Amino acid sequence: MNRHDDLDRMLQAWLDDPYTPPAPHYLPEVLEQTRRIGQRPTWASLERWLPMTIILRRPLLSPPIRLLAVGLAILLAVGAAVGAGALLSHLYLLRAVVTLDHPRGLIAFERDDAVWTYDPETAATERVVDDAHVPTWSPDGRSLFFWRPDGALDMPMVLDMTTAGAAPVALTDTPLFLAPNVPLSMSWGPDGTLAATINVSGLPSIALLRAGETATGPLATIPGVRTDSPAFLPEAEGTRGSTLLYRARSGIQATLETIDPTREPSAPSTILSTERIDTSVGPWGPESFGTYDLLEPEWAPPAVGDAGTLRPIAYHQLHELPPGVERAANGGFRVHVFDGTDRVLVGDADADDEGWPLWDPTGERVAFLSYENGTDVAPMLEGRLVIMPADGDPDRAVITAPIVGAGAFDLEHAWSPDGTQLLLVDYSQGGQVRIVDAATGTMELLPITSDAAVSWVLPAE
Repeated sequence: MNRHDDLDRMLQAWLDDPYTPPAPHYLPEVLEQTRRIGQRPTWASLERWLPMTIILRRPLLSPPIRLLAVGLAILLAVGAAVGAGALLSHLYLLRAVVTLDHPRGLIAFERDDAVWTYDPETAATERVVDDAHVPTWSPDGRSLFFWRPDGALDMPMVLDMTTAGAAPVALTDTPLFLAPNVPLSMSWGPDGTLAATINVSGLPSIALLRAGETATGPLATIPGVRTDSPAFLPEAEGTRGSTLLYRARSGIQATLETIDPTREPSAPSTILSTERIDTSVGPWGPESFGTYDLLEPEWAPPAVGDAGTLRPIAYHQLHELPPGVERAANGGFRVHVFDGTDRVLVGDADADDEGWPLWDPTGERVAFLSYENGTDVAPMLEGRLVIMPADGDPDRAVITAPIVGAGAFDLEHAWSPDGTQLLLVDYSQGGQVRIVDAATGTMELLPITSDAAVSWVLPAE
């Protein structure tokens, strides 16, 4: 998930910095001239020559009527204050949506610095809460997580979506500093636990949060290891287990690791993969080793017969492109699935970048984004959504028509709760939202736009 208003918030932080502009160079001349010129005498005021009957203010009402008018004014002022308070309260905290009566679920999206919901069954939209960004449903659809800006920082919030008039609950005592240039990754865990990527001492780390509580702190892992992209293990019927997957980076090595947040502080994490896939062919050089490895790992949902085996993990990373494919200025990303062995999923072998994989609810397919950037001589921006079996069979892949003008980072996607459709947000066209048929790849525009990633859930009973 990416935020698209970081520049505005950085500018606000800069403007809040106290600063006194230098005086204009002509100020001494102005002061010297005003010192030489005497103050205008009072008799020069035109008002002094007006008749007193004009200058003096005469009462417009007799005393009894004046008292009545004052009383009415006071009553009107009190009523206006009460009404304004109610209006401000309505604007800042709007009625929560009771989510248990939506057969196709609800879509949460961001627009105009507020979180909204869209019902795909009725096409009804509702403004849920203001001053909120990047909404993410809980697995049961009863709560909604979002970030609330607080100056240059952000406050993690949770809103109970089953109670009308519920107020958002802050999950920390103080706002957090989110990691720059790092996706706003968060994951719902068991019993209301959440994991979110934040910035600690300039490095991306994981904060463990809990709905209804205000204690937080970075995830303690191997000392000196940078951690991000948290993902709790999904279990049956959308619940979450306590095992937390994340990407760890230490020096030139990036690894996939898991840990139980309820462990003893001294308990080590489990390293799933110690192999670093070489990124030396990347355009950034050796100083970027590990930076673009194992990005945004995500567990597959539980599948029948997977007991005792390693749950597959999808991720994407930068590495060498196939022969004959010109490297784009920003990459050469490819999608991987790791289940003890590592394999690459290729939707379009000629694409410049393919990445950002998301599992479908059954764990049988992976949806990811594919981009072509053209060349310097013939630039071309096209984005596609690829839906591919987890085994990588290209003959069963579904690829949408190209979205012209959409480059890398211009698209974001999300699965429907039943796995039959996807949402596709196009930032190159003002946040247009398309609904995609997962079986055919056909697309249809929805009557909404979003300023950030969308989240689709089917509320549980």
